[in-house]
Amino acid sequence: MKAFYDAVVALLPAQSSPQLFTAELSSPPVGEDYPYTVVWGTAPTEFSGESFDDPSLSGDPDAVSLEMRLTYAALSVTSLDHLIKGVHEALVRAKPTVAGYACGPINLRSLLPIQPDRDLHVGGRNPFYAVDEFTLTATRL
Repeated sequence: MKAFYDAVVALLPAQSSPQLFTAELSSPPVGEDYPYTVVWGTAPTEFSGESFDDPSLSGDPDAVSLEMRLTYAALSVTSLDHLIKGVHEALVRAKPTVAGYACGPINLRSLLPIQPDRDLHVGGRNPFYAVDEFTLTATRL
């Protein structure tokens, strides 16, 4: 499972400060912790054939699907916009490389709109965040 997430992180620009599954922030958070992107999601679901609804006759799993999410966080809407644009440029239509699999292209969808994180205060202000999602499908080679 981790290989699929690592492959997506490898596509992200370094300035997006990509992290897996959780944000590693100072306690309490400080301005230098931002901006960042967290890659997280489901464990792989195995299936056979074209899709879950159209299995192969043998029924032997030959593909996996993962619901992945990207949480973006920044100290301003302008910074968040720049972060999201950089990640989109790197990921949209990209095909991650995972040993033993051929991955399909990434197509991002917005899951949560840009909003302030009212639970955190960094330098007297609330950071902003947004979440995108995509389904990563890969077939065994």
